[in-house]
Amino acid sequence: MPINRRSFLTGSLLPFSAAVSAVLTPAAATPAPPRAGAGLVADAGFDQSRALQRLVDNSAARGIPVLLPPGRVIAGNLRLPDGLQFVGMPGKSVLEWSGKGEFVTIFNASDIRIAGITFVGGGAPMRSAGAEPYPGLIRAAGARNLRIEHCRITNSTANGITLETCSGSLTYNRIDNAAKAGIFAQNSTGLEVSHNTLHDIANNAVQIWRSAQGEDGTIITNNRISKIASADGGSGQNGNGINVFRAGNVMIADNRISDCAFSAVRVNAGNAAHISNNSCSRLGEVAIFVEFGYLGAVVSNNSVEHAAAGIAITNMDVGGRLAVCQGNLIRGLFYRGKKSDPESGGTGIAAEADVALSGNVVEGAPRAGLLLGWGSYMQNINANSNVIRRCGTGIAATIVARAGKAIIANNMISESKHAAIRGMAWLKPATGDLLKKGAKHPGNLILSGNIAS
Repeated sequence: MPINRRSFLTGSLLPFSAAVSAVLTPAAATPAPPRAGAGLVADAGFDQSRALQRLVDNSAARGIPVLLPPGRVIAGNLRLPDGLQFVGMPGKSVLEWSGKGEFVTIFNASDIRIAGITFVGGGAPMRSAGAEPYPGLIRAAGARNLRIEHCRITNSTANGITLETCSGSLTYNRIDNAAKAGIFAQNSTGLEVSHNTLHDIANNAVQIWRSAQGEDGTIITNNRISKIASADGGSGQNGNGINVFRAGNVMIADNRISDCAFSAVRVNAGNAAHISNNSCSRLGEVAIFVEFGYLGAVVSNNSVEHAAAGIAITNMDVGGRLAVCQGNLIRGLFYRGKKSDPESGGTGIAAEADVALSGNVVEGAPRAGLLLGWGSYMQNINANSNVIRRCGTGIAATIVARAGKAIIANNMISESKHAAIRGMAWLKPATGDLLKKGAKHPGNLILSGNIAS
């Protein structure tokens, strides 16, 4: 029997045991015992862990859902078994952690659904919160086809949700005020993270990690992410909207990400990432960063507003290479430190090895619209048909010894402060404006059809 609005509200007004048996039990199921929910009382003000665990176990064994009543229930060390349907009224049914043991755990179970429940950590310290993977208010390991939807997870002293080797979906949830990550997923086996709202997170909103580099395939779409700090510090491992580490074939699309201490999207050593159609604004470092030992990335049709740098596809020095960067809109960049510091940003798009840059629009990058290569680290760059406006230098390309080749063709560059195109030796200009009449072109740069105004 599907749960419609009328039956759900009717059930919330009945005594709890009656609601479970009469409202949520399918017609073909055997009715629950008369006092299956005995001893579980909303807003009682004391720990009801035993009563709730007994109800969960009995309901799962009989194949009937558990309806958490409106109000607050205090519990802890709750373990969810195979096939459980654990349902509450969104915004009304509150499960508050007692602070003892863990909160909600799932181990090697299948087909569990959690819906419409507010999980409150209460700020109590969590056991084993000293090292990754940090625990979460909800922690699952080896869960298959797990669904968590329309829930709120709030006030955790570690992660909101921690998943290890899990498949399933996290959809339409609100996660806030977590002291580590909103969602931490490691070694996923088929995970979807979509239509969630995550805000006021201390370190990273969504972390998709693997213990060793390999295919992951998590899909992260249509989430709203904001106000992400870097409470534990570091040089970029914290402070990100979406943080991918070693996980390959991750798709990150159609997310709205703002107000992060570091990046909107940061992919470290993740092969074949697809990052597309994301709206990113007010970022403290590189808005979209593909770094270290990655092989392959597609970065397309994203918008970046007000960041220290727009997009970086770098680290050829440790094997990072092969990317398409196409159709992105980047504007309003700034230096986050001294101009003489290469880490201070001010660059629209930076790329190093085996990258095609086409159809991008960059406006207002104080250092350079495009930064091609870094010192000797440049290999097979094709920068074609980009529009670059009001930047310090339109296109800056390395020309030092052992730098590879770049084709710079058919770009429109206007209102550059220093030069339209020039050769660089790291941060220092090594040529004049290469689009000036009579300029000698360095041997590793092939220029054609560019227009400066």
